Amino acid sequence: MKKLLNVLFITLPDVMASLENENVCVKKDGKALLKVPLLNLEGLTLFNYYGATPQLMGECAKRNITISFLSEHGRFIGSFHGESNGNVILRKEQYRISDDMDRSLPYVKNFVFGKLHNQKWVLERSLRDHSLRVDVERIKKVSLQITEDMKKTLKCDDIGALRAIEGNGAKAYFNVFNELILSNKDSFTFISRNRRGLSRVLCFYLPEK
Repeated sequence: MKKLLNVLFITLPDVMASLENENVCVKKDGKALLKVPLLNLEGLTLFNYYGATPQLMGECAKRNITISFLSEHGRFIGSFHGESNGNVILRKEQYRISDDMDRSLPYVKNFVFGKLHNQKWVLERSLRDHSLRVDVERIKKVSLQITEDMKKTLKCDDIGALRAIEGNGAKAYFNVFNELILSNKDSFTFISRNRRGLSRVLCFYLPEK
């Protein structure tokens, strides 16, 4: 089973990511701003102009750490990764299932149900742990809506309808997402989601200093 690690997001536009003693070193004008051990990473996402050095890309390839390149506005440009290993027989069976709506349906239902369940769990945890700091009634309302969406998912036998349920649940969840940000609200505020090419981007407001 794959060990889930961290994804490092580099959003500053004018920095360079390089390799330094098995660390990702983020530099601006030659000065190190951040160092993160590669050992703790499974992905690196860059929104910057200068990208990553060949040395860092090579080491990431060896360690199977995917590097994703996006524009400053979140538009997906491409990704870089090392050698791909996989089970050909498993992949062929996955393709067969994807072409068969009847066989695909149980998987789609489980994916949508799992996503809704995770969203509800996050909201319920915020109510449990931070009831004095969040809009309880607003979050409860969305949590109940997601519960109803979960029930609809289990009864639904149409993939198109399942997509609609998933979309409605995501819209409701992100409508209260800003409530979940409890620190530095004056300088870090969630605004919206935007579709940018192949990526779904979460937009935050960070005022100029």
